[in-house]
Amino acid sequence: MVQSNSFPNIGYIIGDVPRELFNNIREECEIVNRARYDLSLKEEVMYPGLTSKGVTKHYYMKKHIQGFKNFILDMCNVYIQEYPGYISGMKPLTNDVPFFMAEPWVNIQEKSEFLPNHIHEGVFSYVIWVKIPYDINEEVIKNCDSTTKFEFSYNNILGNLCQFKIAIDSSYEGKIMMFPSLLTHCVYPFYTSNENRISISGNVKLDTLKYAEVK
Repeated sequence: MVQSNSFPNIGYIIGDVPRELFNNIREECEIVNRARYDLSLKEEVMYPGLTSKGVTKHYYMKKHIQGFKNFILDMCNVYIQEYPGYISGMKPLTNDVPFFMAEPWVNIQEKSEFLPNHIHEGVFSYVIWVKIPYDINEEVIKNCDSTTKFEFSYNNILGNLCQFKIAIDSSYEGKIMMFPSLLTHCVYPFYTSNENRISISGNVKLDTLKYAEVK
């Protein structure tokens, strides 16, 4: 008898955004999407450093932040329950401090645009898929297996570079994925739809302000 064993590791979690909250943020995302083409609706554009020709554009979210914040912080607690070793293995501070949700942004990805490999700031990062405008089976048949996919890159226990691809289709609309902020990831382009793919991203950091000295 042969028994296989895996080394302990951390991963990602996926959940559903509450329906009312999702409807609210989807409405805001649709306004942001229209603002790309209607200057009367122009939103503040965020340039995260990796933005260039052919790269997905980013816009700050401005509404529904409080309800959104509570949900995101709840997701952090779920992640800690699933992967307790992630936080317990981090000892950068002398005191425990609460989590803080940084300002989220909307990703508007047009046909053939992409997001190259990058990492985020903070402890946790997340993505919420709002609109997926293509048929993933048609994409894969006409293009390649990586088309449309969300991909993590990481080193295994031997130091080899590995990729883990997630096929994002319309069934992911309304879902959130949370993962460690320093986990390298990218988003591949799609080609079969003229509509935009829309998602929301953001980071969760440690709030140390309560321990700051008042001078």
